[in-house]
Amino acid sequence: MTSNNANPHHYSLSDGDLKRSVDEACANDLSIELPVRFIVELSVAPDIDTIMQVIARWSRVIFRADRVTIALPVDATHLRLVAMEGNDAIPL
Repeated sequence: MTSNNANPHHYSLSDGDLKRSVDEACANDLSIELPVRFIVELSVAPDIDTIMQVIARWSRVIFRADRVTIALPVDATHLRLVAMEGNDAIPL
């Protein structure tokens, strides 16, 4: 990463910086690989309930788990819990 002399707070990344970041992430188990079809389904989901159904369907493939619970913030003091089992997302 190099600093721009005109603006010392502006940095640019070179290809070497990006490769180093990727290598460090992989070495530290900080990377994740997701199926393209999963990302496509998430990107076209019209609402949060559909997103939860997509995650429920893919949870066994991505997370290797039959049951998953996700907490989503509703506001500063409340969470929305969604339990997923098999292909079903069940708001709690």
